[in-house]
This record gives sequence, structure tokens and C-alpha cells, in this order.
Amino acid sequence: MASPSYQSRSSASGLNPSRCRALRRGRGARLLHRRARRTYYGKAWSEVYSRPIAAVSRLEAVASESTGSAPYVAAFIDARRNQVFAALYRRQATTLERLDEEMVIAPDKFLDWCLDQTGSERIDWVSPDAECLTQTQEWSSHLGQPSPGVQGISPLLALRIGQIGYRLAQQGRLTDALSLDANYVRRSDAELFWKGAPHHVK
Repeated sequence: MASPSYQSRSSASGLNPSRCRALRRGRGARLLHRRARRTYYGKAWSEVYSRPIAAVSRLEAVASESTGSAPYVAAFIDARRNQVFAALYRRQATTLERLDEEMVIAPDKFLDWCLDQTGSERIDWVSPDAECLTQTQEWSSHLGQPSPGVQGISPLLALRIGQIGYRLAQQGRLTDALSLDANYVRRSDAELFWKGAPHHVK
């Protein structure tokens, strides 16, 4: 069942999911409860209307907002607990190629990893949460003064996610509700900090 807010917006706009050939859902780096809810809705729509899904990484959407020209793009989003959701991309002719997997990592460790991966090549840094990296001591000590800035962007990425989803649909890179990966990259705060001891059934 679709959410009430979605139903009201789709009714007002005249959008009918049953007439869509594919559905787009952002995935990847976001807080767990929000990611789980949107994954549920995306999978539900796919099942109800028998439509494939274009699963778009939010980090890729962030990286795609880069306006620089460096060979690499480092994208990151605040993950709380002094960590970031992050990924490093290599620029191709018209797309971005991700190096390794998306990760949850301390900002200074992500900086070290990116510099190790790219050597002397330049990196464009982009994020809606630039201060997660720029306020660390390692940012200045590694990159010197004046250090290159982090391009700050809006956290509202629906347009970019839609564009990437459309490209994936054109390329036939779609999935279904059963195969959709929720991409939970770490345990929730409640699970991590739960103080009760587990009870084992004998």
C-alpha cells in the first residue's frame, strides 16, 4: 500500500503508477529508518503494479552534482557517530565509475583512503554536509593551506535521482521487488547501543 502522502501527491498531479513502465527508487546512504520505509514503498509499488525498479545510489546522485573537472569525485553524507556514508568515483566520458564499494567510515579515514587511491591526481569533493570533513584536523594537514574546498550542495536530490533512474531504465539496468537490495550498510543505533543481554532459548 502506498503512503498517504504519496497518494495525495500523485492524485493532485494526475500521476498513475499503473501507467508507468518503470519505477525509480533512491537507495544507499541515508538513515536506516528512512531507508527502510522508502524501500518498503518502492517494493510495494513494484509488486502492486508489476513494474521494474531502477535502484539509484544517493551517493552517485551527490557525486553527479559535482561541477568540477578533476579526474575523481569523492562524495559523502553525514552518517552521525562521527562517520560518513562515502564513495569515490572516477570520471568517465558521460558517467561516473565507482571505485570499490560504498562505505561507512570516519571522515579522516575516508580522506586518507581517497588520497591513497588517487595518488597525485586531483579530487573534486562534494557533499550536502561539507563540514563533516572540512572541520577535521586532517583536512588541513593533508591538503595544505589553502586547502581545496568541498562543493556544498542541497540535500534535495530527487531531480538528479530521477535523471539517473531514467538513464538506468534506458539501459535496461532494472531490478524487481524480490531482488531489490535495501543496502543496509550498518547496524542501527538502537541495536548498537542496546544494553540488554540477549535471551537464548534452550
